[in-house]
Amino acid sequence: MIAREPDQYLRLIPARYRGRITFVIGPGERGPPDEGAVDLLYIDSSHARDDTIREVAAWRPVLHAGSVIVFDDYAHPDYPGVREAAEALGLVGEQHGDLFVHRVLG
Repeated sequence: MIAREPDQYLRLIPARYRGRITFVIGPGERGPPDEGAVDLLYIDSSHARDDTIREVAAWRPVLHAGSVIVFDDYAHPDYPGVREAAEALGLVGEQHGDLFVHRVLG
């Protein structure tokens, strides 16, 4: 059974794409469940700086030029660790509301 919040996200996606989406519910620093390439990595976890840095490092091997990393709660005042992690990693991107979007260059 899919957790409630991911199910709400899936309803926003056209049905023909839903089979390409995998939600990893748990610490992101474990990395991907397999070695397949990842086009979109959406990070919404502990919000702590060091945890977020470890998550990006764990997923880096499956990211490719053109992959997108989205950091949730980037601008949220209660979670400064998200912004701190993106800055510490030297990521360049765009802020959209509370999200920060980074495109992997290669």
